Amino acid sequence: MRPRRGNYSMLMGVFIFTILGFCALALDISLITMAEQQAQATADAAAHAALIAYKSNRDDDPDQAAVDAADFMINVNPVAMGIATRDAVRLGTYTPANGFCEGCSAIGNVNAVEVTLSRQGNNAVDLLLAPMFGVNTHDVTASALTAQQQRALMLVQDFSCSMNASYSQWTNGDPAAIDLSRQANFLFLEYLITFPQEGDMLGLSGYAQYGAKEGGGSTLDMNDPPWAQLSVIEDDLPYLTGKFAGICDTWYGCPDGMDGYTSSSMDHPEGGDIGWCTNPSIAMLQAVTQLANGTDETFFRGMVVMSDGVFNCGGGNSAADDAADLAYDDYDIHIWTILFSNGSINPTQMQSMVRGLGFFQNSPSASDLPDMYQNVAESLPMVMVD
Repeated sequence: MRPRRGNYSMLMGVFIFTILGFCALALDISLITMAEQQAQATADAAAHAALIAYKSNRDDDPDQAAVDAADFMINVNPVAMGIATRDAVRLGTYTPANGFCEGCSAIGNVNAVEVTLSRQGNNAVDLLLAPMFGVNTHDVTASALTAQQQRALMLVQDFSCSMNASYSQWTNGDPAAIDLSRQANFLFLEYLITFPQEGDMLGLSGYAQYGAKEGGGSTLDMNDPPWAQLSVIEDDLPYLTGKFAGICDTWYGCPDGMDGYTSSSMDHPEGGDIGWCTNPSIAMLQAVTQLANGTDETFFRGMVVMSDGVFNCGGGNSAADDAADLAYDDYDIHIWTILFSNGSINPTQMQSMVRGLGFFQNSPSASDLPDMYQNVAESLPMVMVD
């Protein structure tokens, strides 16, 4: 047996390169995987920082600010113990339907930045054991797109008679559904003020039998301006707060203001103008017109429809469903619905109007309206990273 004792040494000599090859493969594959993950994470951070810098330097040199922000993130985030090279910072627009378009900026609205970086050529990732087999480096590249959608939202508010105060409520000073609904709409506005996204837009259309027209009177024309036209919150806040404070009883009239805000209630519609029954379709169509004409496809568009009763005039539920179809199918307007069910109401008519990211909420108590509007506000999308 003793003459065979060297056989293992011979076998090890034969297989040593195979063993080393597997070790090199395992070790360097781990290094390559780590490098690719770090490169992608760095690209994501660079694209996000570049978009924020672009948006924050509109009045200076936003293009250079975006490049500088991307370079900073690349330089402070090593890729496999080395610094990646920034290959490109591209500005443009992003939409879910059409993807990224470099250099495109409909109505001046750059909403996306794409960053590409790499470690390749002279800056490629040095491998550890693979050089024994003639493979010295590995090229790593990564690309990331960050897109921020500006948001445009229309609230569609029920002004019909059942939202108004009863005589006893009015004489006792008890809040009616319309008062609580005003608070809910205000809460929605205040949420967007507290958690702003640059360029957020908001408006409100009201209805009973007819749509409420800005400046007073009623309408069945979707092209007439609604009670509060779609406006940039940061630019037109006094206009919006005045309009929201002016939401009031169409029977007994409006207070002078709300929570320190001056009311724009002098032109608020009265029941004799907009009727007493419930037809949300015209106000929904007014909202569609505002969103379609006041934004482009780079915006996230949404509509929040509130009602407390059966759609008993103006085409009923069929007309409302048609308006919802037009909104979503033609203009990608997502729809939330809120029902204050203060009677024997079939909620399916409101459920059927939900579209896209929207959802339906229902309560028998008007006091729940603020919370339901808050739920919608909290569900709004902020930033997309692709």
